Amino acid sequence: LLQIEKVREDAEILDEQAEDIKTAVDKVRQDARPNQGERPNFRELTEAQREEFFKKFREQQETTNKKIQAAIEDVLLPQQVERLNEIRLQIQGVGALLTEPVQKELKITAEQKTKFAEIQKETQEKGQELFSGVRELFQGGDREKAQAAVQEIREKMTTMQKETNEKLLGVLTDGQKKEFEKMKGKPVEISPEELRPSRGGQGGQRQGGQRPGGQGGQRPAPAARPAT
Repeated sequence: LLQIEKVREDAEILDEQAEDIKTAVDKVRQDARPNQGERPNFRELTEAQREEFFKKFREQQETTNKKIQAAIEDVLLPQQVERLNEIRLQIQGVGALLTEPVQKELKITAEQKTKFAEIQKETQEKGQELFSGVRELFQGGDREKAQAAVQEIREKMTTMQKETNEKLLGVLTDGQKKEFEKMKGKPVEISPEELRPSRGGQGGQRQGGQRPGGQGGQRPAPAARPAT
């Protein structure tokens, strides 16, 4: 997210802060690699083993993401963290409702979490059904039919994702919906092209100068981490 110039400008993040964050995040990811283990051959796994694998993978990702968030908050000022979180929510969209921080902020109940899980499972099962036929076409050597099927599936997936988002939002109360929109803050327009990872350095960053909310050249104190 910090590679996007528009995001850095909106959140008033200086290039030296972005570099500090990149160094810290790279270290977190490097430290997490030994815990990931070897990727198994999914064809040889039972359904229960696949579910167990993905459960562990999600847990590891959540742990890593929390460490990354802490590393970011150690560098940025509180108002910068707040704005960055608002922009992140805008980009994540309805999918943000499935994350722990958002669920905690919106006071999502156990019953609502169960409904979220049911909607997710239904979507995953439909997605697997759509792609199962394509694998057979590729394995059969009919690439033209397979590619046409992939295009059709993409269109169906777009429609299915829209329906899933509507179902997820439908789980919220009117008050939660209003709070969720409020959490996104002032809208910022970011195109799909800008969201794609860029090659090379981070262009357009502001050099030196005074840090927002602080004295020029002086490193701010680490922002307080949110309660977990």
